[in-house]
Amino acid sequence: MSGQYSTSVKVQYLQPRTHLNNTLTEFRLDQDTAYFPNLRLSNIGLTASADKKHNELTGAYGCIKNIRLMDGSVEISATRHANRWLSFMSQRDHNQNNLCVHSKLSKARVGYMLDDNDKCNYVFTDVNDVIATTDGAGDVDNKLALLDLRKVFPILQNLTILDTSLMKNLKVVIEWTIDPTVVATLKDIAGVKIKEPELLCDQVMAEGAINSLRKSQKSVVWDEIEHDQYNIPALANPAGGAGDKVVQPTSAVVNGFDNKYISRMLLMKVPAVKTDIYSGDVSQGLGNFASVNLFREKLQLRVNGANIFAGDGIRSDSQKAMLMSQSWGDLNILPFSNRQNVGSEDRDVVVQNSSGVPPLNASKMDERIGHSDYIGFSVEDKIRQLNFQHERTGLNNTLTIRQNELAYDIHIFAECRKVLQIGNGGYKIAYM
Repeated sequence: MSGQYSTSVKVQYLQPRTHLNNTLTEFRLDQDTAYFPNLRLSNIGLTASADKKHNELTGAYGCIKNIRLMDGSVEISATRHANRWLSFMSQRDHNQNNLCVHSKLSKARVGYMLDDNDKCNYVFTDVNDVIATTDGAGDVDNKLALLDLRKVFPILQNLTILDTSLMKNLKVVIEWTIDPTVVATLKDIAGVKIKEPELLCDQVMAEGAINSLRKSQKSVVWDEIEHDQYNIPALANPAGGAGDKVVQPTSAVVNGFDNKYISRMLLMKVPAVKTDIYSGDVSQGLGNFASVNLFREKLQLRVNGANIFAGDGIRSDSQKAMLMSQSWGDLNILPFSNRQNVGSEDRDVVVQNSSGVPPLNASKMDERIGHSDYIGFSVEDKIRQLNFQHERTGLNNTLTIRQNELAYDIHIFAECRKVLQIGNGGYKIAYM
């Protein structure tokens, strides 16, 4: 199916070549065709037997586990843990864009305003942020999302043309997940089914434009998003009375980025056991896409045997915020969501600081406090050895969810520099 909106560009609406229910979808682009690199995946979403809410950071993108751009068996670009990466990307736009545009496209709830009670929150009560029901007449299409694939295939940001006379078997492959602890706020939802998506491609029709674009594209350099992780074990409640503490150091050697040039790096601290951050059947705060602030957290990174942070490394929330801003830019997050608490208030008591904060929960601070604590920084080096020295302090406490002492998977996303070289009727992809 196609639609033409100018004499030189035609929109193709591609149906999947393969759609395995709840598992995998594959699209194949036409051979000997020139496309603009602005591929879009539409009709993203799922249905269930009853209305349930998406995770508020991912929206309908939560069901995308991995996604790859391939030429036959050759991987051109890919993002593993794509839903987790997109949960971070959803917070990198301006607040107004998130409120009025991104939240509508993704069905996420990002972008905040002060409500009539002087609380900061996502204010729209749009029913489109819920998972569609199979029996809801006419409601399914309104709850499906659209994704610009340049967010998960960074090479597309730097290409001038996507040429299937060069990449003859070009395809997009999506791996899905229907894990309720990932795609929704409840850990048990029935009748979950992935909707069959559609791929939108802008085909270049003018031969002169195609030839010009081909000539201008001899080599392309980009930063591929790659993933690895390490684990922080669970910490028992320190013996003694309230306030007693125990320091837990963790050392981890990560090999996934060896022999690759790394530009920027991002760390997300996610509960290793998905149900640990649930109260009953309901996920708390940002659920399994939270990056949790840990008490008296310290981080030092050794790259090729040398520390990259001065002194004892990152030791405070202000240092983390400064490095994050310098490397990845501003984030659109709730007030205090990158801190342990609001001011010096205890998480388990009635709060006094109630103005300009997220809505209170039974007069206590919102569970999203401390759930957007990312660690980001620049590396700008080729990796031979990567060693993380990560430390936190456990507290004796009686909280229902002792999130500071849980086991954590530290998800690492890094920009790995790659190059596409075109010549002699073929191409080569390599790490720089």
